[in-house]
Amino acid sequence: MKLLHLDIPTEQKIEGKTYTYVERIKLHVTNPDEHAYKLQFVCAEPDSPLPEIVKTQRHLSIRVADIDEEIALFDEIVFPPVKINETLRIGFALKEGVLFELMEVSQPSN
Repeated sequence: MKLLHLDIPTEQKIEGKTYTYVERIKLHVTNPDEHAYKLQFVCAEPDSPLPEIVKTQRHLSIRVADIDEEIALFDEIVFPPVKINETLRIGFALKEGVLFELMEVSQPSN
C-alpha cells in the first residue's frame, strides 16, 4: 500500500487548473503530481454514479496491490471497485470514519 494524494471535491472546476475527464465515473480531476502538496481537485458531473460522500468529502487515495483483497479489510464499502481503463481499478471505502479511494494499477496487456 502506498499513499498517493489527497482528493479535494469542489462544486465547480477551479479556474486556472487543468482537468482530465474520467468518463466512467463522470468526474473531472486535476493531476496531483503537478501540485506541490499532492492535492487532487475533483469535480463530479451532476449525474455521476459516485455516492454523495465521495462527491463532497475529502479522501485519501492509496495504491493497493489487490483492490478486492484490500477493500474487504475496510469497515464499509461506499462504491465498489470499477474498471476505469485498461490499467486502473478504483473503489471507495471507509475505515475508522475516514474515506479512502483505493487504486489498483496493473500493467497494460499487449
